[in-house]
Amino acid sequence: MKIFICGLTGTGKSTVAKAVAEAMGYEYMSSSAMLRDFAGKGGANQDHTWWSLKGGKEFLEERLKSDVDTKFDKYLLDIMDEKDNFVVDSWTMPWLYKDQALRIYLKAPFSVRASRVM
Repeated sequence: MKIFICGLTGTGKSTVAKAVAEAMGYEYMSSSAMLRDFAGKGGANQDHTWWSLKGGKEFLEERLKSDVDTKFDKYLLDIMDEKDNFVVDSWTMPWLYKDQALRIYLKAPFSVRASRVM
């Protein structure tokens, strides 16, 4: 089974995805870490706060001027096609992946999301 956990920043995507993966004995994949690896910016050694630091902000600027997101989406879709029994946290994969999968959208009030990322 392929499981996609999505939602806005601070909704608990990674926390829920890790818990579901552990409970089911599935592989957990972080799309943010995979994007950083794909772009040569380091992956697993960075946490979610990296995006608000200098390197993360510079990378976001680079992404606006390039096609790295389009290439990464294709790369990630290829991985999703090849694998099974995984949980991935992602903003976009639930909409881009067209085959069967369980898609879970998380919501949280703004005040809760803000407190989680501050």
